[in-house]
Amino acid sequence: MPRLSDLPDDDLLQQFKESGRPEVIDELFRRHGKVVFQVCRAMLPRDRALAEDMTQETFVRAWMGLRSVQPGSLAGWLATIARNRCLDYFRSWQHRLKTLQDEGNSDESDWYDLEEGVISACDVTKILAKMPVEQRICLKLCYAEGYSYKQICERTGWDYAQVRSHIQNGKLRFREMYKEKPYQLGEGDMEQ
Repeated sequence: MPRLSDLPDDDLLQQFKESGRPEVIDELFRRHGKVVFQVCRAMLPRDRALAEDMTQETFVRAWMGLRSVQPGSLAGWLATIARNRCLDYFRSWQHRLKTLQDEGNSDESDWYDLEEGVISACDVTKILAKMPVEQRICLKLCYAEGYSYKQICERTGWDYAQVRSHIQNGKLRFREMYKEKPYQLGEGDMEQ
């Protein structure tokens, strides 16, 4: 049997599909890790450690989906996973929080606003439960799942204008309800 390092990508891919050998992932990392890291680094130029983390996450995702890759597309597929992992990070609350911290806001009101903006999952659930179903669905798909407006249209069957309207109106309604806090349960009102 030839060494993994001697096999072209397509044969290496076939080797993994047949045997599931974890050494194949190691070889893929040796071959493509630098390029994947460069993709992550280009998208996250100010944070080398985060680019390294995204590179590792790319190969974890690749390992989970390697059996579905078609021959001839391995390098592009890995680059796409890397790009999508970085985009997912930009959509995440960790990125928004880190951005605020990196800006070095020393103004106490900024940090107070940040603290005020932290809302528990329980509070979110209570508010969403009181919203119209269309707004609730669109907000969950957009902000919790990270779907684009176009992807939400595909999943719901609503047109782009409807999705945009549900999200914009839903955000306004969510803010208003959060400020009013009528959704909060008083002490002793919790039911098991």
